[in-house]
Amino acid sequence: MIEILIAIIFFGIIALISANISGFLGPKSKNPTKETPFECGSPLLEKFSVSYTPIYFFVAIAFLIFDVEASYLLMWALILRGVTDKLTLLIVGGLFFVIIILAFAYIWKKGGFEWE
Repeated sequence: MIEILIAIIFFGIIALISANISGFLGPKSKNPTKETPFECGSPLLEKFSVSYTPIYFFVAIAFLIFDVEASYLLMWALILRGVTDKLTLLIVGGLFFVIIILAFAYIWKKGGFEWE
């Protein structure tokens, strides 16, 4: 147990040192040109940011939900191989799958897969 504590402290110190070393060794000069924002190497062309419609965020959230669901189903399938009580695991996995299907149907009903 003490070895783990020593390792955590050691690697924590290494992380702090490597995160702060550029501030100590880097140049200290302030230049107004360096502090201006830029996009892909070119100066900022507009003073405001472009606003996106909420459908982009809705699609991103739906993608994350189904991506996490796919990773859970993969882990569930891998665990299924080594378990002796397969009926309980099948019931739990089936319930999870039904909840995801209901979420998919809800998004479909709300028009989340349609572009206007």
